[in-house]
Amino acid sequence: MVGLARRFFKLTVLYLVFSGCWVFAFVDEPLPFFENNLNTAAAFLQGLLINIYIRVGMLAAVVLAWAYHRRNGESWLETLKIAILALIGVTIVATAFALFETTYAVVMPFYADHLFARADRWLLLGQDAWVVAHNLVPQFGASWVDVFYFWTWIPLAFLFSFFLLLFDRNKERVARYILLFLFSSFALGNILALVGLSVGPVYYDAYYGLSAFQALPDALAASGVRESHVGQIQQYLGELFAQNDRHSVSDIAAFPSVHVSAIMVAVLYAVERSRIIGAVMVLYAAVIWFLSVYTGYHWMVDGLASILLMVLAQWGLRKSRFPRWLAEGKKPE
Repeated sequence: MVGLARRFFKLTVLYLVFSGCWVFAFVDEPLPFFENNLNTAAAFLQGLLINIYIRVGMLAAVVLAWAYHRRNGESWLETLKIAILALIGVTIVATAFALFETTYAVVMPFYADHLFARADRWLLLGQDAWVVAHNLVPQFGASWVDVFYFWTWIPLAFLFSFFLLLFDRNKERVARYILLFLFSSFALGNILALVGLSVGPVYYDAYYGLSAFQALPDALAASGVRESHVGQIQQYLGELFAQNDRHSVSDIAAFPSVHVSAIMVAVLYAVERSRIIGAVMVLYAAVIWFLSVYTGYHWMVDGLASILLMVLAQWGLRKSRFPRWLAEGKKPE
């Protein structure tokens, strides 16, 4: 399993190199840009590790993984190597993703929101998705928004590969879901996001100079979203957007929903391993999709596209020989 962890680490480095080359190709002053993004990534990792629950959970995972697998001759050092490579790998993925994402506004203008707004209204018989969501649940509550959309999402989505490499010893299955994780970040979160560049309902009026969603801020305040940690991040990005004449929205991309696609990696894995846990995770993913619309970050079709594409990607990987190559370190025949 250490070999597979090394190959995962190498793939993440390739992702980072590609993102770095992309920055040099499109950003006028790439070095300050790199420094800013690396500082942001370091702050994110520091914030993640400062959280006592996540830190204790990760340490407990390493100890439990070693205890669980030692009967198969796995040493403490081997378990630690896997944990370190996995943690560095997912951190590199987050950094590479952010590097690529923050170049969007430099490469091309946001343009696709009108299309996604019409798609939502067509699917909901003329209504906006956020309006339907707030009519269904007028007050979600700040604490619950943070619990679902932030505190539980981070370990399930961001740290999924870390736990996967530690506990699952089916190398081909682990390789398949590592590739699915990278597909979620790069193919959907970067490439498709650039193709369908959009700001989402909450920034729609500010970016396009319209008043189509002028009732949304009041709804977010009344529902409790505005007072949540998620809502505070949303306001912070909005303030940067206003101060920098739209350039700060370069780290925003509504379509497709990475919040949904990232959690779908864990959902599809859970469905494959256990009917009960799989059913719970499907419900959790539905809540994440609902909140992505409820908070105004995403159009309804953002999450729908993420779900469909992740299911198709998993099906394709099950048919592909590439996961076996990644698992065994050999080229597919």
